[in-house]
Amino acid sequence: MDVQVHPVPAEGEPDLPTPLNRDGEPFLYCMIFNADTVMAFSDSATVLVDLLIEGYLEIPEADVVEQATQRTMFAVGAQVRSQAAIVARANLALATPDERRMLGGSRDTPPQLTVWECPIPLVLVDAFYEPFSDSPRPVGRPRTGGERDSNVIWLSFVDEVEFLYGLHRAGEIQLATHSGSRPVLAAG
Repeated sequence: MDVQVHPVPAEGEPDLPTPLNRDGEPFLYCMIFNADTVMAFSDSATVLVDLLIEGYLEIPEADVVEQATQRTMFAVGAQVRSQAAIVARANLALATPDERRMLGGSRDTPPQLTVWECPIPLVLVDAFYEPFSDSPRPVGRPRTGGERDSNVIWLSFVDEVEFLYGLHRAGEIQLATHSGSRPVLAAG
Protein backbone atom coordinates (compact mmCIF):
# COMPACT_ATOMS: atom_id res chain seq x y z
CA MET A 1 0.00 0.00 0.00
CA ASP A 2 1.31 3.37 -1.03
CA VAL A 3 2.14 6.05 1.52
CA GLN A 4 4.24 9.19 1.46
CA VAL A 5 5.47 10.72 4.72
CA HIS A 6 6.95 14.23 4.93
CA PRO A 7 7.78 16.76 7.63
CA VAL A 8 5.24 19.54 7.88
CA PRO A 9 6.72 22.62 6.20
CA ALA A 10 7.79 25.24 8.72
CA GLU A 11 6.11 28.62 8.68
CA GLY A 12 7.37 30.57 5.70
CA GLU A 13 8.49 27.45 3.81
CA PRO A 14 6.67 26.61 0.60
CA ASP A 15 3.88 24.04 0.70
CA LEU A 16 4.62 20.60 -0.67
CA PRO A 17 3.44 19.95 -4.20
CA THR A 18 0.37 17.71 -4.07
CA PRO A 19 1.70 14.14 -3.66
CA LEU A 20 0.33 11.69 -6.19
CA ASN A 21 -0.37 7.97 -5.84
CA ARG A 22 0.80 5.29 -8.31
CA ASP A 23 -2.08 6.15 -10.63
CA GLY A 24 -0.95 9.78 -10.83
CA GLU A 25 -3.94 10.95 -8.76
CA PRO A 26 -3.86 12.85 -5.48
CA PHE A 27 -4.01 10.54 -2.46
CA LEU A 28 -7.43 10.18 -0.83
CA TYR A 29 -6.18 11.07 2.67
CA CYS A 30 -3.76 13.54 4.17
CA MET A 31 -3.05 13.16 7.89
CA ILE A 32 -1.01 15.54 10.02
CA PHE A 33 0.13 13.96 13.27
CA ASN A 34 2.97 13.66 15.79
CA ALA A 35 2.25 17.05 17.38
CA ASP A 36 1.66 18.60 13.93
CA THR A 37 5.20 17.81 12.74
CA VAL A 38 4.57 15.00 10.25
CA MET A 39 2.17 14.68 7.33
CA ALA A 40 1.29 11.44 5.56
CA PHE A 41 -0.58 10.83 2.34
CA SER A 42 -2.28 7.54 1.50
CA ASP A 43 -5.34 6.04 -0.15
CA SER A 44 -5.64 3.63 2.77
CA ALA A 45 -6.97 4.48 6.24
CA THR A 46 -5.37 1.25 7.47
CA VAL A 47 -1.91 2.47 6.44
CA LEU A 48 -2.49 5.76 8.28
CA VAL A 49 -3.57 3.88 11.41
CA ASP A 50 -0.32 1.91 11.20
CA LEU A 51 1.59 5.19 11.39
CA LEU A 52 -0.18 5.89 14.69
CA ILE A 53 -0.17 2.35 16.11
CA GLU A 54 3.15 0.61 15.64
CA GLY A 55 2.73 -2.89 14.20
CA TYR A 56 -0.92 -2.42 13.23
CA LEU A 57 -0.32 -3.73 9.70
CA GLU A 58 1.26 -6.86 11.16
CA ILE A 59 -2.06 -7.88 12.72
CA PRO A 60 -3.67 -10.46 10.41
CA GLU A 61 -6.51 -8.86 8.43
CA ALA A 62 -8.90 -11.54 9.68
CA ASP A 63 -8.13 -10.72 13.34
CA VAL A 64 -10.67 -7.93 13.62
CA VAL A 65 -10.84 -8.32 17.41
CA GLU A 66 -7.13 -7.55 17.83
CA GLN A 67 -7.37 -4.64 15.40
CA ALA A 68 -10.29 -3.20 17.38
CA THR A 69 -8.42 -3.76 20.66
CA GLN A 70 -5.40 -1.85 19.37
CA ARG A 71 -7.57 1.03 18.14
CA THR A 72 -9.36 1.13 21.52
CA MET A 73 -6.09 1.20 23.46
CA PHE A 74 -4.80 4.05 21.30
CA ALA A 75 -8.13 5.88 21.65
CA VAL A 76 -7.87 5.78 25.46
CA GLY A 77 -4.47 7.49 25.32
CA ALA A 78 -5.79 9.98 22.78
CA GLN A 79 -8.77 10.62 25.04
CA VAL A 80 -6.47 11.61 27.91
CA ARG A 81 -4.26 13.83 25.72
CA SER A 82 -7.19 15.48 23.94
CA GLN A 83 -9.18 16.08 27.10
CA ALA A 84 -6.14 17.67 28.76
CA ALA A 85 -5.63 19.98 25.75
CA ILE A 86 -9.31 20.97 25.74
CA VAL A 87 -9.26 21.70 29.48
CA ALA A 88 -6.05 23.75 29.14
CA ARG A 89 -7.78 26.05 26.61
CA ALA A 90 -11.19 26.14 28.31
CA ASN A 91 -12.82 28.68 30.55
CA LEU A 92 -13.35 26.38 33.55
CA ALA A 93 -15.70 28.92 35.11
CA LEU A 94 -18.31 27.52 32.68
CA ALA A 95 -18.15 24.14 34.47
CA THR A 96 -19.67 23.12 37.77
CA PRO A 97 -17.34 21.62 40.39
CA ASP A 98 -18.60 18.11 39.48
CA GLU A 99 -18.02 18.78 35.78
CA ARG A 100 -14.49 20.06 36.47
CA ARG A 101 -13.76 16.85 38.39
CA MET A 102 -15.04 14.78 35.45
CA LEU A 103 -13.07 16.83 32.89
CA GLY A 104 -9.85 16.40 34.86
CA GLY A 105 -10.54 12.95 36.28
CA SER A 106 -8.73 9.70 35.72
CA ARG A 107 -9.75 7.59 32.75
CA ASP A 108 -8.85 4.31 34.44
CA THR A 109 -12.60 3.83 34.57
CA PRO A 110 -14.77 5.36 31.83
CA PRO A 111 -16.93 8.23 33.10
CA GLN A 112 -20.45 7.15 34.00
CA LEU A 113 -23.14 9.74 33.30
CA THR A 114 -26.35 10.01 31.36
CA VAL A 115 -26.26 13.66 30.24
CA TRP A 116 -23.31 16.03 29.73
CA GLU A 117 -24.51 19.63 30.02
CA CYS A 118 -21.18 21.41 30.37
CA PRO A 119 -20.28 23.51 27.31
CA ILE A 120 -16.67 22.30 27.58
CA PRO A 121 -16.43 19.16 25.40
CA LEU A 122 -16.04 15.78 27.05
CA VAL A 123 -13.97 13.22 25.13
CA LEU A 124 -15.23 9.63 25.40
CA VAL A 125 -14.28 6.27 23.85
CA ASP A 126 -17.36 4.59 22.37
CA ALA A 127 -16.10 1.06 23.12
CA PHE A 128 -17.04 1.55 26.78
CA TYR A 129 -20.68 2.50 26.17
CA GLU A 130 -23.83 1.05 24.61
CA PRO A 131 -24.13 -0.74 22.27
CA PHE A 132 -20.62 -2.11 22.93
CA SER A 133 -20.97 -2.45 26.72
CA ASP A 134 -23.69 -2.27 29.36
CA SER A 135 -22.92 1.36 30.29
CA PRO A 136 -25.49 3.84 29.00
CA ARG A 137 -24.22 6.11 26.23
CA PRO A 138 -24.22 9.69 27.54
CA VAL A 139 -26.08 12.38 25.63
CA GLY A 140 -24.59 15.82 25.15
CA ARG A 141 -27.01 18.63 25.85
CA PRO A 142 -25.08 21.88 26.36
CA ARG A 143 -26.85 24.11 28.88
CA THR A 144 -25.58 27.17 26.97
CA GLY A 145 -27.36 26.01 23.81
CA GLY A 146 -26.14 24.22 20.75
CA GLU A 147 -26.87 21.04 18.92
CA ARG A 148 -27.38 17.77 20.73
CA ASP A 149 -24.03 16.03 21.33
CA SER A 150 -22.06 19.10 20.21
CA ASN A 151 -20.29 19.01 23.58
CA VAL A 152 -19.27 15.31 23.41
CA ILE A 153 -16.43 14.08 21.22
CA TRP A 154 -16.60 10.36 20.54
CA LEU A 155 -13.48 8.37 19.71
CA SER A 156 -14.52 5.31 17.74
CA PHE A 157 -12.83 1.95 17.53
CA VAL A 158 -15.34 0.47 15.05
CA ASP A 159 -13.20 0.75 11.90
CA GLU A 160 -10.13 2.61 10.68
CA VAL A 161 -12.01 5.44 8.97
CA GLU A 162 -14.26 6.20 11.97
CA PHE A 163 -11.20 5.89 14.22
CA LEU A 164 -9.35 8.56 12.20
CA TYR A 165 -12.40 10.85 12.03
CA GLY A 166 -12.78 10.66 15.83
CA LEU A 167 -9.11 11.50 16.37
CA HIS A 168 -9.56 14.44 14.00
CA ARG A 169 -12.61 15.74 15.90
CA ALA A 170 -10.68 15.46 19.18
CA GLY A 171 -7.71 17.38 17.77
CA GLU A 172 -5.30 14.45 18.07
CA ILE A 173 -4.63 14.54 14.32
CA GLN A 174 -5.67 16.64 11.35
CA LEU A 175 -7.30 14.65 8.59
CA ALA A 176 -8.23 15.85 5.14
CA THR A 177 -9.79 13.91 2.31
CA HIS A 178 -9.19 14.78 -1.29
CA SER A 179 -12.29 15.91 -3.07
CA GLY A 180 -11.98 17.09 -6.63
CA SER A 181 -9.04 19.44 -6.91
CA ARG A 182 -8.41 20.24 -3.25
CA PRO A 183 -8.21 18.59 0.16
CA VAL A 184 -11.20 19.02 2.46
CA LEU A 185 -10.93 18.78 6.23
CA ALA A 186 -12.65 15.65 7.39
CA ALA A 187 -15.97 16.20 9.06
CA GLY A 188 -16.43 12.66 10.28
